[in-house]
Amino acid sequence: MSLTAIIICLYNSDIFITLNTTEESHDLKVQANIDLPMPNREIIPIEDEDDIYIYEEEEEIDELESYLEERRSNIKVKPLDYWTINRDRYPILSLLVRRYLQIPATSAPSERFFSLGALIINKLRNRLSKDTFEEISLLKSWGFIFDLKKRRRR
Repeated sequence: MSLTAIIICLYNSDIFITLNTTEESHDLKVQANIDLPMPNREIIPIEDEDDIYIYEEEEEIDELESYLEERRSNIKVKPLDYWTINRDRYPILSLLVRRYLQIPATSAPSERFFSLGALIINKLRNRLSKDTFEEISLLKSWGFIFDLKKRRRR
């Protein structure tokens, strides 16, 4: 799968979540589902609700397409500086970049995730397949699977 295809899949699958969540980055708080600056466009008459959906989808795809078609310069620009400069130009993509390309301040989340693996694989469950182990790990880290011993103590 090409990098462009991956970006498009990520963009399409996450656009609804991104537009309906509040992202916090440093001291900046962005409400993504209101006041997103969109490029100036010709006003298109909207006849029904389907037209609204199609028009909004075209705007979102135009943002991705314009980024992918943008000419790359030879000047070395740090990614954080690039997205800070272009966050008004690509508001939705900049939210995705902040979500997926951020580096945690500590290694605690990754250490916690690896410790979780030791709790999943034990003497009774030493024959789990790789896929099953990954699925259990993710479900447990997302809070869908709870430890029954901890729940009984409460």
